[in-house]
Amino acid sequence: LFLDEIRTELEIAVEMLEHIYSVYDSFNAHFEERKSQQSMRPSRRLELYRKILGITASDNEVALKKAYRKLAKMYHPDALVNGTEAQKKMAQDKFLEIQNAYEFLLGEFRMKN
Repeated sequence: LFLDEIRTELEIAVEMLEHIYSVYDSFNAHFEERKSQQSMRPSRRLELYRKILGITASDNEVALKKAYRKLAKMYHPDALVNGTEAQKKMAQDKFLEIQNAYEFLLGEFRMKN
């Protein structure tokens, strides 16, 4: 029983680390965009936001919502009750990034239909 709890927590931690590594490029892209103060091409923005949410171009709106809910739950600032201020700030920033990506992609899906 105790080992099952540890295994579950480790799986969650591994999943979070994998996601962090997968969106590393997105942080750099945002930084470069802000640094240069130039707008990102729409195709690059689509690619970036898909990467943030972990979806592909062939995924539908249901997959988008599922990915958003999973990440929003994982990075919601209120989920870190016992976290440090730095952890809460990081979670808040990541949560806002996830929200922006979701809103942009949802708008794209709705414009297509």
